[in-house]
Amino acid sequence: MVSFTSSAVSTLQSNASLRNMAKDLQDTSLLAKIEGADLIALEAKYHFRCSATLRNRHRSHTKENNNAFSECVEEEKKEARAFVELIAYIENSVEVGIFFEAIRFEISI
Repeated sequence: MVSFTSSAVSTLQSNASLRNMAKDLQDTSLLAKIEGADLIALEAKYHFRCSATLRNRHRSHTKENNNAFSECVEEEKKEARAFVELIAYIENSVEVGIFFEAIRFEISI
């Protein structure tokens, strides 16, 4: 027989943390059990193993979201950098006179 060590949800912080992790993970099974209930008043208990699994899933989920966000930000930085370089090239071409000559050449053809 396997024995599981359990602990009570005893603080407002642990209550809120549990709810936030379940909402972030969109764990409908867990949310159905805890939503709308005062876990402290109900003297709700959880297994340490289940709690660790939930925390690990949440940490992994958060890391994935942060990585996706970072990739998006990097892509936006690259696009902005390319745009700045294009503007600098156009401004330089206008100063030198190459830009208008190219336009005149296109119009005359």
